[in-house]
Amino acid sequence: MPDIFVTEEKGIDRELESEKAGAWGRKLHSLTTVAFKPARLRFEDQDVDEQIILFTRPHLITNLKWFLLAVLMALVPPFTFIFLNFGFIPINFRFVGLLIWYLLTFAFVFERFLVWFFNVEIVTNKRILDVNIPNILFRDITQTPLGKIQDITAETAGFMRSILAFGDVRVQTAGTVPEIKFEAVPSPNKISQILNDLWREI
Repeated sequence: MPDIFVTEEKGIDRELESEKAGAWGRKLHSLTTVAFKPARLRFEDQDVDEQIILFTRPHLITNLKWFLLAVLMALVPPFTFIFLNFGFIPINFRFVGLLIWYLLTFAFVFERFLVWFFNVEIVTNKRILDVNIPNILFRDITQTPLGKIQDITAETAGFMRSILAFGDVRVQTAGTVPEIKFEAVPSPNKISQILNDLWREI
């Protein structure tokens, strides 16, 4: 009789697992913002028996500000040449100036994309890892065991965040790092629910 109940519970777990995987997907690509039990993902000091449960990075919409700025930067030279006369500058100098401007624009776009791409959070069956890269020259990795979690809070504030369903997840810990923040991640309520489930299991 107990075996029947155990089998049924495992079936429910598999059903919930497949639902989350179906909604978020398991495959990772360059624009993935959240994945449940992603396939073929490993990190540097991952234990042999450690399983990655969740992978997140900020919502794609968080790139809108710097993307619009990059578009504006790309449009500056054409409009400048339309409204201002640069006939007194030799054409070779104009070409070099234009080349330098677009190289700086490309460097800005590349740097902003890398900062977004590498700011990730990884949740395993043992711990939470928060990789924070404010710029390409600095990297900060924070990790805490699941057993040291004290409180988990999901926050969705603002019109844009409510419409697009993204927000912050704050994890209060008893370790040396008092808080780990999943910033601007999709479906913060679902992510906090998964963290709560893992926390209860520990």
